[in-house]
This record gives sequence, structure tokens and C-alpha cells, in this order.
Amino acid sequence: MLGEVLRKARENQNLTIEDLERETSIRKAYIAAIEEEDFDALPSDVYIKGFIRNLSRFLHTDGDALISEFIDMRKAKISEEKGEVPPKIEENDITNNIKSENISLSIAQRRSKKVNKSNFFVAALLILALIGAGAFYFMNKNEVALPSLNLSSNEKTDDAKNEKNKQIEKTQNTEKKTETPVKTESPKVEQPKETQNTQPAQNTPSVASQNAATPESAPTKGVEVIAGLEGNCWVRVTVDGNVVFEDIAADGSVHTWKGNDKIEIIAGNAGAMNITHNGKNVGAMGEYGQVAEKVFTK
Repeated sequence: MLGEVLRKARENQNLTIEDLERETSIRKAYIAAIEEEDFDALPSDVYIKGFIRNLSRFLHTDGDALISEFIDMRKAKISEEKGEVPPKIEENDITNNIKSENISLSIAQRRSKKVNKSNFFVAALLILALIGAGAFYFMNKNEVALPSLNLSSNEKTDDAKNEKNKQIEKTQNTEKKTETPVKTESPKVEQPKETQNTQPAQNTPSVASQNAATPESAPTKGVEVIAGLEGNCWVRVTVDGNVVFEDIAADGSVHTWKGNDKIEIIAGNAGAMNITHNGKNVGAMGEYGQVAEKVFTK
């Protein structure tokens, strides 16, 4: 039983319930109730699972196995209260189930073979269609390109004349350029270029200062919670429906959680957790040793 496992692990390490209370921030009354398996004296199942996990981690036991055992005990108790009796499994039922599973597997294998054959035929048809389309495309392309080869001799000679005229014009232009004297270029033309380059450099600091000042006015979006610890505390944090943290937050540590809509926090030692919500300090979640749950929104 899980209570006996935790008690033996504690006694083997020469620890008292008070030692566990000091190290895990779990009340000694809760620790004693878990060892005695008096779960009615404890809070909801969510807290009990968290307590078992933290005690198992500190005592070096299998926390997952103990939590699954706790869940089975809860289910058994609920069935006893309703007067239900767990059904007995007979050998005939087991053999019938095995036969039915084998039959279903054979049917599924036959269906998969038929599906594979049909897929093969479909793939072959697609390949043939692609080959035919490619051949048709290349045949049409060749037919379109053939008329361009049947140029008349007159058109060819005209093209040759046009090319010669272009070459003559190019040579004339180059000769005119070489005739112009180099002395016509005055060094004074470079001065306005320097003034143009120096003027925008003077305005650059003001543009940078304007760009640097704009991010400060951007408003924050969503919800943000900053938790500062003044003692060890078991914490479970759910952000937008997802559990992002479930562990013992150490004394002196600071944690920050951000979300879009809401952040739900469950603290096993509420007095040790100071909360800052969206930049406003709201103080501790409760008293020392108190289990508290709060939801923070935008």
C-alpha cells in the first residue's frame, strides 16, 4: 500500500513527519493522513496527487506507481459505494476474444492485399498517361518549330544587312567619342557630390533617435504573472489550459509565466508566494501553510 511504502521510506532515512513538513512545505497533518491512507481528511484528488509526487521525489520512491495505486484505490472505493462488483473473466470469453481478433486480422490482411493490387493498377495507369502526355507535348513542339526553319533567302539577306548597318553605326559612335578632348572635364564637378553626401549624414542621428523611441510606447498583450518565493512551496501552473509547471518552487526563486487569456495557479504554501499580475503587486496568495488557488486574466 502507498501509505506503508512512504512510511517505510521515511523511517529508513531516519526522518520524522516534521522533517518532511520542513523540507516539502506540506502540512504534517496531510503527511500523516497520506501514510494512514485517510484520504477523506485531505483536499481534492489534485492536491493528493501533488503531495504524493513531492513526497516520493524527496524520499526517492516511484511516484508514478504510487499515484496509479491511489487512482485504483479511489475507483475501488467508488465502486464499493455504488454496490458494483467487478465482472469475472472466464476462460471461454478469453478464447472467444482471441479467435475473433484472429479472424479480424485475417480479414484486414485480405483487404490490404486487395487495396495494394488496386493501388498498383492505378499507379500503372497514371504512369502510362504521363508518358502519353509527354510524347504528345514533344510532337506538337517539333511541329511548331518546323516552320521557323523554312525562311526565305531574302529574309536572311535582310537580316545580314541590318546587322552590318548596326556595326557601322557603333564604329561611328566610338570614333566620335574618341575625338572629344579629355581636358573638357573640369575637377569642379566633384564638389557638389561631396556636399550631397555630407548633408544626409547630419540628419541620421535624429532618424535613429525617433526609431529608438517608438518601441517604448508599445502596450503589453495577454496576461503575465511573476511569482517571488519566500519559502519552499509546491506549485501547479496552468497557462491557457496547459499545465506548464508542477513542482516545488525553491525559496528565493522567481518565476515568470505568460499567457494569452488566463493563468491558473495552485499553491500548497500560499503565504510564501508573492504575486505580481500584469505589473501590479497583489501580495501573497494566502497564509503560510494554506492551500490556495487563483485565476489571473488580462
